[in-house]
Amino acid sequence: YQRRVHGINGHVVHIGLSHNQLSGTIPCILGCLHSLRHLFMMGNNITGLIPPKLGELTCLEQLGLFNNKLEWTLPSELAQMRSLQMMQLYNNQLIGTIPSEFGNMLALRQLFLHNNQLRGTVPEELWNIPDLEYNWIYNTDIAYVPPSWSAERFYKESELPRIGRENRM
Repeated sequence: YQRRVHGINGHVVHIGLSHNQLSGTIPCILGCLHSLRHLFMMGNNITGLIPPKLGELTCLEQLGLFNNKLEWTLPSELAQMRSLQMMQLYNNQLIGTIPSEFGNMLALRQLFLHNNQLRGTVPEELWNIPDLEYNWIYNTDIAYVPPSWSAERFYKESELPRIGRENRM
C-alpha cells in the first residue's frame, strides 16, 4: 500500500511503510534519522520491542506503529521526542506500565495505547501535557486512575460522549 520515503535537502523527513506485510523488528538505525518528522509502519507483522534509540528522534511529530505485534515495555526514552504530537501504539502486545516521563512530552496531542497488555496506574504526569486531546488506554490492565483526574477529563469507554476531549479507559 504505502511505500514512501520523502526527503528535504538530503534529509529523510517521512517514512511511510504501512500495510506492506513487513516482518521482523524495527531497526535501531532509524533513531539516527534526526530530521525525521513522520514514521508510519502500521498494519504490518513487526515484532520485538520498540527501540529506545527512537527517543533520539527529537523532530518526530507523528509515530504510527499500531496494528503490529510489538511486545515488551514502552521505553521511557520515547519521552525525549519533544516535538511528538501523535503516538499511535495501539493493537500490539505491549506490557508493563506507562512511563511517567511521558508527561514531559508537552507537544503531545494524541496518545493511543489501547488494546495492549499494559498494567499498573496511569501516571498523573500525563495531565502536565496542556493540549492532550486524545488519551485512549482502554482494553488494558490499567487498574487505577489518579484521583486528581476529574470526570470531565477522563471517561470509561462506556461513558464517553463523542464531543470534546476524548480520554478513554
